[in-house]
Amino acid sequence: SISELGENTIREERRLVDDLIEEEGDLRAVKEAIELLSEEQQEVIILKFIDGLSNKEISRILDKKEDAVRQIQSRAIKILREYIKKYEQST
Repeated sequence: SISELGENTIREERRLVDDLIEEEGDLRAVKEAIELLSEEQQEVIILKFIDGLSNKEISRILDKKEDAVRQIQSRAIKILREYIKKYEQST
């Protein structure tokens, strides 16, 4: 179902962010990766994965539609995923 697909995507994204944070405990890498994001993307990632808020809550806080929050989050995750690949290849 669509809701299951959404849940799987959220789990995968959460795992990606958790992996980035746990990557050899290298907080510098996390900071570098997050600095690649726009301010808006940083806000969404922090609210979603660190503060644990839902897209609906984030949309209210940022005064944006939920679809916009999802797009911002998706682009941010793509950037983080690319950074992790490069980081892992260089270590």
